[in-house]
Amino acid sequence: MDEFFDVSLKPIRLIAIGPKTLRRAEQQIESCEHCHPDDSEIPFDWLLAEVTGKRGPYEFMLGELARCPTCKREVTEKTLVAVRDGS
Repeated sequence: MDEFFDVSLKPIRLIAIGPKTLRRAEQQIESCEHCHPDDSEIPFDWLLAEVTGKRGPYEFMLGELARCPTCKREVTEKTLVAVRDGS
């Protein structure tokens, strides 16, 4: 008899991020994985969760891309970032 695992997955809710929320999260970025790869350990969507207060099975969708304040490269939901002190 084959063994199997019954994995019950909770539905993932998609959260659309508007410009104001995006800017609040973007302001907490010190640098990104492109300009400071050794310092960037936090996925940007973690900052989005902090700003929105959404925890759990959520995925965030950006209406526009954020930018790294240091190198100006695009930051997506999964880009690793370093967070400003005091954030």
